[in-house]
Amino acid sequence: RGMVTQFGMSDVGSIAIDDGGFGGPSYSEELGEKIDAAIRQLSDEGYALAIKLLMDNRACLDRLADELVEEETMSGTRLREIVKMYTEVPDKLAAV
Repeated sequence: RGMVTQFGMSDVGSIAIDDGGFGGPSYSEELGEKIDAAIRQLSDEGYALAIKLLMDNRACLDRLADELVEEETMSGTRLREIVKMYTEVPDKLAAV
């Protein structure tokens, strides 16, 4: 909700409104419907992206799960080794 009503991250426009607290929203029902639709769209897009990422990386995730079932723990180094078998992995970043 904040992504839409506070940060303007939707097609509703660049708005910054407050939900009104105990007094209820300080905007029209029409704007409320637009806000709800924008929230639904963001949620649906995020869900679809998550499903796509999981499906695209299923083999890697299965391999990680299999190893975790056998070993129960895994170091970050071992995680990167397995993931490198399936995709490019950036070098470990140093703390800044």
